[in-house]
Amino acid sequence: MRPRGGRAMTRRRARGSVLLLLTVLLALVGAGAFNYHRNWKAEQEAPRPYAGYSDADLAALIGAYQEELRTLAGRVPGSSGSAAAGGGALLGEQVKAFERARAAGDAQRRVLGDVAQREAVLADLRREEALRTELGAGMQAHLRRLLTF
Repeated sequence: MRPRGGRAMTRRRARGSVLLLLTVLLALVGAGAFNYHRNWKAEQEAPRPYAGYSDADLAALIGAYQEELRTLAGRVPGSSGSAAAGGGALLGEQVKAFERARAAGDAQRRVLGDVAQREAVLADLRREEALRTELGAGMQAHLRRLLTF
């Protein structure tokens, strides 16, 4: 003989399990939607100064900046040695040698400053290119927005 409330108890447990499963599933979907929206909003608000350029223009800019960096790297003046002439040189000669060394140092700093600026722009251009190619295309973009916490 079976207990009287056996079937009813089994149905309640099954309903409770289904309800728990649906609640967990709904919570996961809600958390995923919230996370997707949060990451999408962050992407939209991120500064992207080169977002309006076409892919061809972006590639041309990258090539131009790379060529300009090669040109600037060839213009970096080397160290011209000691600023002071020797121990036995006259004071006027030491001053002239110091001025030449200072002028060479100033020129080197200017060129290196230009190189640093071009490298920063090139890094921004490459970041924009990477967003468009690897991470920004198709299903990968959706998955990254959904799964990045």
